[in-house]
Amino acid sequence: MSTIIIALSDILLDPKQPVDLSSLPTEEASRLIKESYGFLSAAVEVQIDNGVATITLPEAKSREVEEALEWFDRGIKKARRGDYEGAKKLLAKTLEYLPAHTDARRNLAMAHLETGNYDEALDHLIDVLRLDPKDVWGYILLGNTYAKYRGDFVTAEPFYKKAYALNPNDPYLLNNYAALKVHNGQFDHAEQMFHQAIQANPSYPNSYLGLATLHTNREKNIEAIEPLRQLFTRASADDPRSKPVFEQARVLYATLNRQTAEENREVLMTFIDSRAKAVEAITGFAVEITEDNSLTGVTAKSLIAWKHHTNQHRILHKTASPVIVPHLIAHELEHILLEHEARSANVNQ
Repeated sequence: MSTIIIALSDILLDPKQPVDLSSLPTEEASRLIKESYGFLSAAVEVQIDNGVATITLPEAKSREVEEALEWFDRGIKKARRGDYEGAKKLLAKTLEYLPAHTDARRNLAMAHLETGNYDEALDHLIDVLRLDPKDVWGYILLGNTYAKYRGDFVTAEPFYKKAYALNPNDPYLLNNYAALKVHNGQFDHAEQMFHQAIQANPSYPNSYLGLATLHTNREKNIEAIEPLRQLFTRASADDPRSKPVFEQARVLYATLNRQTAEENREVLMTFIDSRAKAVEAITGFAVEITEDNSLTGVTAKSLIAWKHHTNQHRILHKTASPVIVPHLIAHELEHILLEHEARSANVNQ
């Protein structure tokens, strides 16, 4: 026989309506536990003593165990490759012989989440926590299921709290718990958690995107850009589930940079004017900047005074986007300066 020993206070019957088993008559508590653990076997037996339940079930034959473990390994490999349908079949077969295998049950729940089968995922995750009330990932995934897929943040939060109590440094928990804090309007606490998540695992892209999104929602666009830069340089894209995160980050990064450039256009143009005056002082020729939409093949070009035998440098640029124009002009000003430096050193070719 296989045995599970668990405190009554740790037994999860209904995630939305917790039941205090210790307050019930022993016979009633035993009946509820037997019903809840029926997924293990129809022959489950329950004994209660001093607030602790001992649950016994028939043990699988050694040949069946070996076969089930082989299915488990194959199922995990399929899940890592993104073949969730194949993974579900193999992991479900594993549980036929090893119903108390928490890793198989948790991974089966994850495969159901990836394929949109949220009810099945919930059932398996609840069973995971019935088997092991200290399974951090079971709490995280159950919280995720309620928060992300059901929009039930009230039910989700106690599971995140439980996981946090067990492992406050788990980066995936910190990231998802932070997202719930954002939903609850606890922005400072959420920001702290996103930073903790990044510190705990710098290769996990979701935390950078979460922090950037938080800053964006708080209209802190400049602060939002830096986490996205870190995402592109530090985060890993090996996990196929990270692809949408990188795609969202690229869109947000482009949007934030465009907005920032638009908001600071006058500042940029003031800089361009001062830079043009510096070029005039350094090269000894005036700089004329002209809009010219007849340009072909390029969006801007510089007509350098000594090349065209004129008394001024001319920079021509297309109208383009107001966001791009300062960059185009600055680029051509640097061309002029580089040529001037090369001529001064007698190395201009």
